[in-house]
Amino acid sequence: MFYGKIFEQIYESSVCEDWKAMVVFQQLIVLSDQDGIVDMTHESIQRRTNLPIEIIEHGLTELQKPDKRSRSSLSDGRRIVLLDDHRDWGWYIVNYKIYRDKATQAERNEKRKLQMREQRATEKALNKQTCPTSSDSVTDVPHQKRKEQCSTDTEKNRKKVKRFVPPTPEEATEYAKSIGFKLDGNHFVDYYAARGWELGKGRKMKDWKACVRTWKNNGHGNGSQRETKSGAQQWLEEQESQSAGI
Repeated sequence: MFYGKIFEQIYESSVCEDWKAMVVFQQLIVLSDQDGIVDMTHESIQRRTNLPIEIIEHGLTELQKPDKRSRSSLSDGRRIVLLDDHRDWGWYIVNYKIYRDKATQAERNEKRKLQMREQRATEKALNKQTCPTSSDSVTDVPHQKRKEQCSTDTEKNRKKVKRFVPPTPEEATEYAKSIGFKLDGNHFVDYYAARGWELGKGRKMKDWKACVRTWKNNGHGNGSQRETKSGAQQWLEEQESQSAGI
């Protein structure tokens, strides 16, 4: 990995009471792969981090000890566990996947907020360009007519710049729940995210809620691969039928 997300909670945990252990733990997070595995010797870690070997050895020893004050009860509160009991090197970070998923969800939410801000800024700019002010040289046009035209043009511009914003897994699950449908939001989002939110043949999705309703009508959505494909295929067929005027 090229980076590792360090959560602020680490500075409020019991591991922070030993600065050597905390520094080594931070370095392990950066050095680990996507599953939280650091398959390296003490010496390899020393070469990569340039930390003194005695600090590394101390930190690794402390991080492998049970900790009753840890927020997690997994592995008796240990931060790291040996990959193989037959050797004294190579570890996996116990809670790595939990915090990795939290980081991924936080990044999704932040990306969605950014998209919404950009959309609002674009709409605001278009409104300003479309609606004439009192200083504009349009005095020959009746005020009421200009007001009506402004409203019409603004609505047209909104439709032009409206962007598709993918839902979060929670939004998909909650919307399905609101229409009496049990849906695994993670499977729904992962399925379409892997396909670039396309319905097939380069056709971008425009309304994810309509897709959820289609899954409900066809009895799909428990998260299995077979049913997920079936729901998507049904949606695609309906869209193609509408385009063909059927």
